[in-house]
Amino acid sequence: MQEHLPDERRSRTHRFQVGERKGYVIVGYYENGSPGEVQIVIAKSGEPERALWEAVSILVSLGLQYGVPLQAICEKLQRIRDVSGGWTGSAEIPQAASVIDYVFQWLALPRPGPLLWENNTKENDDEHV
Repeated sequence: MQEHLPDERRSRTHRFQVGERKGYVIVGYYENGSPGEVQIVIAKSGEPERALWEAVSILVSLGLQYGVPLQAICEKLQRIRDVSGGWTGSAEIPQAASVIDYVFQWLALPRPGPLLWENNTKENDDEHV
């Protein structure tokens, strides 16, 4: 059974760059701190590409809401290669085979849930972004 997220929820936004491509990953969390929604937005993308990223976002979010572990999704979508691959500027993921590879490597990184962030300083929070 699908478990919808509450109308108001905590979220985390991560800005990234892979090669020349820039974008954002927005993760919405349930009250218990587990992820329930992922939105991927690629800057300066055309309508067909935007639609594909929206479809990936919807499919990942539906999987999470039906109980598929995020780690299982990430394991299947990491290491997909395409021409968008390159250096990222991220200390945690310095190079990615594609934008989708980067996004799902980033989502698989261990980090505290949003409910734990309230006591973190800006410096501590930047370490996980």
